[in-house]
Amino acid sequence: MIASFRTRIDRALGAQPHQIQNMLAYFAAFGGLGLLGSLVGPTLPTLAEQTGSRVGALGLIFFLRSLGFSIGTVTLGRLVDRVKINQLMGACVFADGLAVILIPSLHSNWLLGAAFMFAGLMESVIAVAANTGIVWMYNERANPVITGLHFCFGLGAFIAPLIVAQLINQAEGVKLSYWIVSAYLLLVGATLLLRAHSPLPSESHEEARAATTRSDYVLVAVTSMMLFFYVGAEISFSGWYFTFLTSLNVVVEQTAAYMNSAFWLAFTAGRLIAVLLSMRVKSQTILLVALLGCLTAMGMLILLPPLPAVLWLVPALTGFFMAPIFPVGFAWASESLRLTGRLTGIIFMGDSIGAMLLPWLAGMLLDTTGPQMLAPTVFLIMFLNLAAYLIMRRLVAHRQKQAGAASTS
Repeated sequence: MIASFRTRIDRALGAQPHQIQNMLAYFAAFGGLGLLGSLVGPTLPTLAEQTGSRVGALGLIFFLRSLGFSIGTVTLGRLVDRVKINQLMGACVFADGLAVILIPSLHSNWLLGAAFMFAGLMESVIAVAANTGIVWMYNERANPVITGLHFCFGLGAFIAPLIVAQLINQAEGVKLSYWIVSAYLLLVGATLLLRAHSPLPSESHEEARAATTRSDYVLVAVTSMMLFFYVGAEISFSGWYFTFLTSLNVVVEQTAAYMNSAFWLAFTAGRLIAVLLSMRVKSQTILLVALLGCLTAMGMLILLPPLPAVLWLVPALTGFFMAPIFPVGFAWASESLRLTGRLTGIIFMGDSIGAMLLPWLAGMLLDTTGPQMLAPTVFLIMFLNLAAYLIMRRLVAHRQKQAGAASTS
């Protein structure tokens, strides 16, 4: 049965068995990134107690982790064009797992920040390598595969708060949560290190770079800007929603963890649906509906009283509509570009800077003005995300018009 299922996938994607195996390994790695990404929010109060600092001051974690990611995208990300992807990813996933072991044992803000910064550095290479490798393997068929990759991130992100919710009332429960995620990362990293048949580009790094035009760089910059706002909004909401709930004193910590998990459950469902939609619906249509849905959800949190039904519904709607924005936006841009590790790194630099600055600023704002500022802050970021999308839509339409004129001349 498993062999028959694999054969159907091979035929649907036009892929060789080793490409399917690579894809599944990359999916597993992205699941690990999701686990760690959503583990931070529900454990912030414990980490604050562990370091003897205010919860708001731990916005430093988001900043330094994203700083590491940003540095990695513009430095280590270029290794994707020069080193075998599977071994590069495997080493970085394994090293990420080693860093995660240390997190619940560090009692200094700066040591904690250093561990998260190192994790961000490793995760940047994983993200650039996985997305670029999939484009190299599947070319014009990459859109649903990229969306599937990011679905696995959402699946991991959904599971992590559930792990915390189950263990948070136990002694050393938070520490055990981090150790579980670490063990998973170490296993996936070791598996990737042993994988042969790394994907290769259709042209050399030098040829691809020589063929990159000024218009390509403009599209890369606009895509990077759109992802800057999206990732900043996603991490600001998912990272601070647990703190928002507990600060209002309307639910206990365990319920808040489950509400936070509602975001990731809907996020995971949204990405699964996006895999199917991306085969039939235009990318720009999916993105427009998703952005308007996010603005609607934040409007509800601003205007409606903090009743339990609202506090469950808002994260579910937000997660569902946020889900397709990153993978569909990235895949939309990749359709018009000769992607290399370098160009992917530039695109991901926008997402990493957004993840670095915006949640940090949101944390400072919540710390000084109160938790009620979370919804207006995320609403503003998503409005700017919509503006960036409209610019990108116009640019892609212009490029398609130019390409059509060139093909008929």
